[in-house]
Amino acid sequence: MSEKEYIVTLKAGVDYDAFNAEMIASTGAGDIPNRTVGVANARPLSQRNTHYALTDAEATTLRSDSRVVDVQIPPQDREDIDIGLNAFQGGANWKKNTSSGSSNDLNWGLIRCAKGTDVFAGTATITEQFNYTLTGKGVDVVIQDSGVQTDHPEFTDSAGISRIRNIDWYAESGLSGSQNANHNRDYDGHGSHCAGTVAGRTQGWAKDAQIYSVKVNGLEGTGDSGTGISVTDCFDVIKGWHNNKPIDPKTGFKRPTVVNASWGYGGNRSTPASGVHLGNSWNYSDYGSNSNNLWANVGVVPIIGLNRRINVRVASVDTDLQECLDAGIIFCIAAGNSYYYIDKSTGPHYDDTCAFGSGSQEFIFRGSSPFSENAFMVGNVDISYTNSLEQKAESSCAGPGVNIFAPGTEIISVGSTDNGGTSAKYSTYGGPDSPLDSNYKLMKISGTSMASPQVAGMIACVLEANPSMSPAQMKTYIEANAKTDQLNTDKTTAASYTITATSSGSSAYVLSGTDRNGSVSGNNDSIAVQVGDTLTITNNAGVSHPIYIKDAQTTGTGDQVSTPAATGQGSYGGNGVQWTPTLPGTFYYICGNHSSMVGTITVTPEINYDNQDSVWDSTNKYLHSPLWDSEKPFSSNISGNFGI
Repeated sequence: MSEKEYIVTLKAGVDYDAFNAEMIASTGAGDIPNRTVGVANARPLSQRNTHYALTDAEATTLRSDSRVVDVQIPPQDREDIDIGLNAFQGGANWKKNTSSGSSNDLNWGLIRCAKGTDVFAGTATITEQFNYTLTGKGVDVVIQDSGVQTDHPEFTDSAGISRIRNIDWYAESGLSGSQNANHNRDYDGHGSHCAGTVAGRTQGWAKDAQIYSVKVNGLEGTGDSGTGISVTDCFDVIKGWHNNKPIDPKTGFKRPTVVNASWGYGGNRSTPASGVHLGNSWNYSDYGSNSNNLWANVGVVPIIGLNRRINVRVASVDTDLQECLDAGIIFCIAAGNSYYYIDKSTGPHYDDTCAFGSGSQEFIFRGSSPFSENAFMVGNVDISYTNSLEQKAESSCAGPGVNIFAPGTEIISVGSTDNGGTSAKYSTYGGPDSPLDSNYKLMKISGTSMASPQVAGMIACVLEANPSMSPAQMKTYIEANAKTDQLNTDKTTAASYTITATSSGSSAYVLSGTDRNGSVSGNNDSIAVQVGDTLTITNNAGVSHPIYIKDAQTTGTGDQVSTPAATGQGSYGGNGVQWTPTLPGTFYYICGNHSSMVGTITVTPEINYDNQDSVWDSTNKYLHSPLWDSEKPFSSNISGNFGI
């Protein structure tokens, strides 16, 4: 019997002690293995995640236990996923109005959040400085990322004293473990850039917040591998440290904590090995050559070509995040740049699964892990705009799980140096002409990684005046004050397509007409349409070849499409079948009498011309500072204790 380390994730409210007692007992009941099970990692700060030594068969059995969310190999030990940063490097050209030189790039994110489209209308200048009174004083900001360039001058206070707090996370949290001596370095540049937006002195929001860095294993820069904290521990140490904070005598509360997490998981299978169908599960056992259709069906628009990875849901990490939120820690998380549909945990597609070949079923996480509905899941707003509206970046994930959008394209912030003393990976793209000093340049990066720190920084400022606000209260406050109808939601125009079908004996429909891809012709050819299009198939094949549009490849009258139903199902003699799909997926047109007369109808999501999927965006909230009112200081719009 070969055992592996598995994380057993319990549902909220399950009696942890009783469950664990059953696992480690010499006998068991129900779905618990009938033997003594060893504990590989007790996780003392978690009431929902425990690591046990299990066989693969026992892990499979435990997944069906009514108390269990999932049973998974620790993420750092899995070969089918990789960890990545939710950013991509900017191009060479500045898209802002830089008529007065490089200094005009200051406070780009700040001014857009304050004034919105006034920036584009020419009624505001990018160089405008905001004299606000709330600067995150008394607030702790944690950058969960690739590290932070701790000696960068952006992270000093007005007196030039560093606001970076380098701590031993294991010692401060009370957990056993060893922190690498190189933990407080950033050889990648991504984390430093995020920190600069959250709390940089000239480029950021919370100019007086204290800054902490949790470097995550897998996010380190070149030559720095293994210097971070494991994914298993990176939430536990923050939670333990926060719980151990003393009460601040000035406020009567602990110093509040806001965390920015601009990273996520993805399946490392860049090209799935098989076909796909829409529903509660995907099976990649019979994949053809049309990979674009496959990707469209799982939520990736083919024309984008970015990060085409199946993002795997990691239930244990989602739970770790939720336990931090339950402890009062506020999290801002980059939604991801893979154009995925992110559903809520109560949504119809949240628990979708897929199987690769003969492999086990995996949850498909539609976006970037970690995920919680109680965190801020932040999408990216691009610089491009249409009709005086902001534009969602084409790569940004969207959907009901994304609760707010913020500026994230060509954001100016902190650069860092690698272990060779030259610009780190994400610090190689220009910025203002003059560096802050001889060693460090400001630079630009784009992505949801750059949007999330905008939200985290604003939250840090709000927490200064309201240190007792819970994650739920903060979320209500920010969303209530966000702008609506700010984002461009122009869609492609629905079109009508008519295709004529004749017969080639009882083996094929011969098609003639057009679809979304152009001309349709040939025997049993595939048909491509989009959500909202109207498809008519005129049947000239004869009385013995009635046409049906179906969810499954079957003859007879069963399995007819129901989302919505087609009209004229089974028609012949010159009549036609007509259908306007409302969901993406792969469907079939088929003769009711002959199984060989069949072809596919691929329905892709409705998108706008600049690759925005408006169908999947249930929120249109754009981050807008509730703290600015006619150029008044932040504090002028803050009142009350929010019920605490």
